[in-house]
Amino acid sequence: MPKTKSIPKKPGAAAARGHMVASAPQASSFLKYVSEPTRLQIVLALVDGKKSAIQISERLGRSPTDLSHHLAMLRFSKVVDSNREGSESYYELTEPGTRFVQSILGFLDKTDSARVRALDKASLRKLIKKVGTVVDDPEDWLSTPNPQFEGRRPIDLIGTKDERRVHIIIEAAQQGCFA
Repeated sequence: MPKTKSIPKKPGAAAARGHMVASAPQASSFLKYVSEPTRLQIVLALVDGKKSAIQISERLGRSPTDLSHHLAMLRFSKVVDSNREGSESYYELTEPGTRFVQSILGFLDKTDSARVRALDKASLRKLIKKVGTVVDDPEDWLSTPNPQFEGRRPIDLIGTKDERRVHIIIEAAQQGCFA
């Protein structure tokens, strides 16, 4: 029977793995709070700094009352923190929330890169050209979260069941339906 190579062991690696195993229930609880799509959108909307509930709702295209329960859950899980300034509550990522977002953005960047590579270059050039007929910077428009797409980036919808919506919006803009 051939010998299998073992993974070299680093000093303290077993203790670190033991700590990770012991922390799994806490990590699972944290992930339950942030895995709900609306909550994840809220967390990602806070990447560039604190925002009021109204600013978050405008960015996601949802009413503040729709988001209040989600914001409360994110505060409870210590992903976001809030403070009052006058009559407005402002939300921002906590340190654990920031670490989580950094890991998610790293994952999304790799996923986006793989998906964009999967799009053939001719189709991507054609889409950019089509968008270029209605906006000055088509690449920026495609990569910026848009309330018309529930805060998602149009490029993220390419290759999904919602891709047709992107084309409909572009065609409507070409026909002058938007100011």
